[in-house]
Amino acid sequence: MSETMSDRERILERLTVFDVYGHPKQVGKDFVMKCPFHEEKTASFHIYTDSLSFKCYGCNKAGSVFDFAMEKERVSFPEALRMLAAKAGVELSSISNSNARLFEINSTALNFYVESLKRNEKAMEYLTKQRSLLPESIQHFKIGYTNGVPLVNYLKGKGFTDEEIINSGLGVKRNGEMKDFFFRRIMFPITKNGRIIGFSGRVTGDEEPKYLNTSATPIFRKKKILYGIDSVAIKTAGYAIVVEGQLDVIMTHQCGYRNTCAPMGISFGEEHVKRLKKYTNWVMLIYDGDKAGINAAQRTAKILFDGKMRGGVGILPEGEDPDSFLRKGGTFTPIIESAEPFSCFLADRFKGTKRMIFNTLLIDRSSSEIAEFLAHRGTKEEIDMFREMEARALLEKDVRKDPLVVRRKDMEVRKHNGFLVLLTEGRFLFSTGINGKDYKKQAEHLVTNILKLKSKARRRRAAQMESEESQ
Repeated sequence: MSETMSDRERILERLTVFDVYGHPKQVGKDFVMKCPFHEEKTASFHIYTDSLSFKCYGCNKAGSVFDFAMEKERVSFPEALRMLAAKAGVELSSISNSNARLFEINSTALNFYVESLKRNEKAMEYLTKQRSLLPESIQHFKIGYTNGVPLVNYLKGKGFTDEEIINSGLGVKRNGEMKDFFFRRIMFPITKNGRIIGFSGRVTGDEEPKYLNTSATPIFRKKKILYGIDSVAIKTAGYAIVVEGQLDVIMTHQCGYRNTCAPMGISFGEEHVKRLKKYTNWVMLIYDGDKAGINAAQRTAKILFDGKMRGGVGILPEGEDPDSFLRKGGTFTPIIESAEPFSCFLADRFKGTKRMIFNTLLIDRSSSEIAEFLAHRGTKEEIDMFREMEARALLEKDVRKDPLVVRRKDMEVRKHNGFLVLLTEGRFLFSTGINGKDYKKQAEHLVTNILKLKSKARRRRAAQMESEESQ
């Protein structure tokens, strides 16, 4: 315990208010800002310079800087300790020496790769001309290059042993001689809590494999990594975008979609779902617009659906990936707006699963998810069944006497206890729990989404009828 307390003290000694809380306004010796934990118009969140502790006089949340990190990032205390240690540049005494050396050798290799890129005009031209990356993006993602000069010699010159270089995955021994694991590749560092845990290298031509990743080490596990994940951007947007590759991520960030991330050259899995759930329960998949991309989207949508995540699948034009689509001046807005919910996307592409998916929704999903599915794919029988179930759940209360929140076209939302109840043409459609104080905004968002879904469904039915008539 004394070691942990010592770690805490060293972290507090080096951290500043701006390292943790962003850019609050200074008032006297201390700082104030709007509370990140509840909506408010005036700044009631106070930060105390001496201790870096906080207290919100609006929602009454209070605690240490470690409590703040745990609450904001939804992590455990040890993880919050590691995150703040990385920001403060403190080496935790609880980290083993072997792991400390792994972090150190990766950091040293990163400096080598970054400097190598600066000296390689051809590689820089590939990134800026062929891939249209801005210098700021290259710098932000700390992109580097292996230019033929051996990294292993550089690392040995910095005091690292052959065993440490091999264990880090940066070097291999062939015929008794040390060789670089990565050779003539664009290098993308992989970070966690501000530390370099490994690398991904991409060729600039058509060689195979296109991507090569650091082998598994005590600090690097591909199945747990989402490249480019930005928790603040995801929380701000309210959802995450998942794409397939590093260059897709970098280009989407460059174009303003900083809530984008990607798995590390492997299929999306349950560990990725767990990671995303810390920040959101809504995910938008935007995969390549070819057969392989659609097949990958099916697998990922199934994993997200089974993991009780909400969201949809956006299909790009055939032959495009997110990177190429954005480089040509495309925008994700129409792709996201026309995205199919996971349940509908899966029901369309797997024969015989529509009933199974609807039954799954009825058993353990929210009313809004069920209504979303019904608006796209529901039969009259299914819609009537759902309305009857929801009506019974309200104990046959006449919700039309409850306070009106929003009315648009033939739809209205009324406030019933802790729920928003949606009626269409005076008939019950579904109810959903109230989230936060601004339930009017939530109700407006709800009606807007349902009207969009109904409009899409009408257009789809019209197109289908036109197609049938022409045959």
